[in-house]
Amino acid sequence: MTTHNAQSKAQSATVADVISPALDALIAGPLPLRLECWDGSVLGPDDGLGTIRLNSPDAIRRLLWCPTHLGFARAYVCGDVDAIGPLAEMLRAMHESTLKEAIGLRLLPAGSRAASRLGALGRPLAVPPEEIVPRGIRHSIRRDKQAVSHHYDVGNPFYELVLGPSMTYSCARFVTATSTLEGAQAAKHDLVARKLGLGDDTFRSACPGERPRLLDVGCGWGAMAISPWKALIVSRTPKGTKGTTSNASAASAINFFSKSR
Repeated sequence: MTTHNAQSKAQSATVADVISPALDALIAGPLPLRLECWDGSVLGPDDGLGTIRLNSPDAIRRLLWCPTHLGFARAYVCGDVDAIGPLAEMLRAMHESTLKEAIGLRLLPAGSRAASRLGALGRPLAVPPEEIVPRGIRHSIRRDKQAVSHHYDVGNPFYELVLGPSMTYSCARFVTATSTLEGAQAAKHDLVARKLGLGDDTFRSACPGERPRLLDVGCGWGAMAISPWKALIVSRTPKGTKGTTSNASAASAINFFSKSR
């Protein structure tokens, strides 16, 4: 009778019931957001920052093998996890609530038990096709070019949406609280150019017969190498040399350069 009751109880347990001990080992305090499981069971508050939806046991499997932002990102890209709400704030809240010492051996027993009961144990799942797995010697020219091309050569329209019209892939300088991204990038370019002395007469006179030269390694789309003579009024235009290993970035930089002459 006892065995039968135990089996019945195990069969009636929801996914939320099964994963709750693992979450208790991982999270300090109450869950900061709502967690919906594929069987409809729920953990966490209704009025939290947002909702994380686990769509299949594969979500558990991915997170068990890689209990970090990378594991979550893989599950999200593959559709095993959905996020409803302000994703950046939700990830930040989960990161702040996570017991860092729990990631690893402390999580393994509870996580493995939950995965076993949910049929989620097994070898690591394949990474999403969008994630590159470089081949060759680490940081060899061939391998690094492969990684750079995979990251950047996805179409310049995508990066225009993310980076703005300047196509500058680095920090910006927001001079005022009302500065736009475009204005902040221009302010950054201007500050760097002035720190380099590109508009300084003393600097230019130290280079008789030659224009001052700006070497921009990893220039991306070329905006930094172009902007000094757009941002500064100089009598002798500085000459820029740009370098990038992305074909799409290089093509865009050449086009940008030709339009900015």
